[in-house]
Amino acid sequence: MPGVLFRDVTAAAGLGDFVHVNGSFGQKLLPETMGSGIGLADFDADGDLDVVALSGRRWTGHTESYPSQPGPPESLSLYQNLGALRFERVVREPALPPRFEMGCALADYDADGDEDLFVTAVDGNRLLRNDGDWHFEDVTEAAGLTSPTWSSPGGELSPSWSTGAAWLDADGDGDLDLYVASYIRWSEPTDIFASLIPGRKAFTTPDLYPPDSGRLYRQDSPGHFEDVTEASGLAVPGKSLGVAVWDFDDDGRSDLVVANDTHPNFLFRNLGQGRFEDVGSLAGIAYDRDGKARAGMGIDVGELRPGGPPAIAIGNFSQEALSLYLMEGRSEGFRFQDRAQAAGLNAPSLLPLTFGLMFLDANLDGALDLFLVNGHIDPDIELAGSGLAYAQVPQLFVNRGDGTFQDVTHRSGDLSERPLVGRGLAVGDLDGDGDLDVLISANGGSLTLLRNDQVGGRSLRLSLSQPTANRDALGGIVRVRVGDSWVTRAVGRGGSYLSSSERALTFGLGEHRAGVIEVEWPASDERERFESSDWAEGGWFVLERGGKWTSR
Repeated sequence: MPGVLFRDVTAAAGLGDFVHVNGSFGQKLLPETMGSGIGLADFDADGDLDVVALSGRRWTGHTESYPSQPGPPESLSLYQNLGALRFERVVREPALPPRFEMGCALADYDADGDEDLFVTAVDGNRLLRNDGDWHFEDVTEAAGLTSPTWSSPGGELSPSWSTGAAWLDADGDGDLDLYVASYIRWSEPTDIFASLIPGRKAFTTPDLYPPDSGRLYRQDSPGHFEDVTEASGLAVPGKSLGVAVWDFDDDGRSDLVVANDTHPNFLFRNLGQGRFEDVGSLAGIAYDRDGKARAGMGIDVGELRPGGPPAIAIGNFSQEALSLYLMEGRSEGFRFQDRAQAAGLNAPSLLPLTFGLMFLDANLDGALDLFLVNGHIDPDIELAGSGLAYAQVPQLFVNRGDGTFQDVTHRSGDLSERPLVGRGLAVGDLDGDGDLDVLISANGGSLTLLRNDQVGGRSLRLSLSQPTANRDALGGIVRVRVGDSWVTRAVGRGGSYLSSSERALTFGLGEHRAGVIEVEWPASDERERFESSDWAEGGWFVLERGGKWTSR
């Protein structure tokens, strides 16, 4: 089991100037503690990954409560990758007005060859079309993606509090649709006072608020979307934060799995033609073993062992431990068992409060490891005598190769050196050396870039391309023969918490050679087989629909 070292290179990389603004002014309004996410994408199409970091804003009507320094000119910060792991903040004019932003979902929705940006927020979502040269046009209204609203008991209209989002071809027509998760029905006038310490307000848990429904937007014409939530069967109220995409029943259609906070988790099975049904309870992922809905935050899907069934990992509140739902074989349909305890994850994940969460092959041995980003929601938690800390260290669990995990946090370099109020987590090869680096956001704090310094591992990195409106083949499934095993990855699977990771797929080779590659193209029965000795020892290749491939 090869080791892995992560080094904190935030300052040297030029990312140290970002600070998340959570709007806090002493009243502990709930959104202040929930944000925010980050994203990785090649926005300028120069071959490397750039960074988008989401902040917030200050609450209007409370300017006297803030220090004299001005708030952020805009809540969206873009950093261009200059190469050699150096970034430079992109100054754009005019700046976008600040919003209380939560998360992002990145994709080339208009098929023009560059990465566009959808941003979720408490006070209204935004679709930012990439027009090149670091110019992003706000096309939200023209695209039909204006946030829905709800009415408080007093008659006040408030936008839905949107959180996680994912691009997918929901109806199989070849272009990208958009699923947007919604949290709770909250507004500043309806904020509820709750307390851990007598007389001192605490951040309220969402069980005191009504749930809201996520939304599905179908791209009904190029660049325009229609809200088809009711017709799709997705108008199911929840308290949703994280969302991931995976074809669980191997029928060529992308399903949705959603982590809910103090509400049963969703597993939306894609029935075809844009219709879904929630099978979360029947599948065994809605509740814990005691029939209780946990406080789900981040979520991801992956194989615990090469060739095995998929597993769903969900980060939960402190004292609830991680959920690890393993599918009981593909022939069993949508049936899962929580295997967190058997996998060795229960005890070390019990006390931390986990937000961002991702499967990744950190040491390139061919098995997916698990990275967790932790941090409590209340700065006063240490005064409550619970033994819990507000800032918490991230965690790395290395897969032994059989679906069980070992906690290597405290011998993985700088991972445990600085506790964070962790929230977002994005994973990608930021320095182009073939392994996966980690970017973390902190509530009310700075970014943390952890460079992966594993030594000697080899990887095969693959991107897909097809001549449809879904150019990057989001929802596609890739299987690679590595040694004697088949290893599976999904393109654009979403996941984590409010964040968007690199789309290219990374297959660790360990001591083996890569062989045949099989691709299941999204929204299609078409499967293609690619064979060449060129990728046996690794490298980065683009597989094109129709059997062609090129080296990057």
